[in-house]
Formats: sequence, structure tokens, C-alpha cells
Amino acid sequence: MSSTSDILSRLHGVVRSLEEMRREISDDLVKPVGATSISAQDRAQLSNLHRRISAALAELSAEERHM
Repeated sequence: MSSTSDILSRLHGVVRSLEEMRREISDDLVKPVGATSISAQDRAQLSNLHRRISAALAELSAEERHM
């Protein structure tokens, strides 16, 4: 496998992992506050993490299109 193919393969794996993580965080964030043991502080951190993962995925998707 060429170096470029290996990099692209690993990039696809990273993107899939980040998408799954974002889905899991989304699932936690859509639960009503009383229905979960997530504190307001943890909810804020998860929301920030979700935003950052989404931004990273957008950048990675753009990078994939250019390769």
C-alpha cells in the first residue's frame, strides 16, 4: 500500500471514530436535564467538545476532498 493510500485509510478511520464520538455526545446532550446524571458543568463541557469535534470533522472532510 502506498504512503498516500495508508494516510487516507487512517484518515477515514479517524473520521469514523470522531463521527461516532459526536453521535454519542449528541445522544447525551438531547436527554432532558432531569433524565440524566450529567451535571450542568459536564453538559457545558460536552457541548463545547461537540462543537470542537464538529469543527474538526469539517476541516478533515475538506482535507479529504483535496487529497
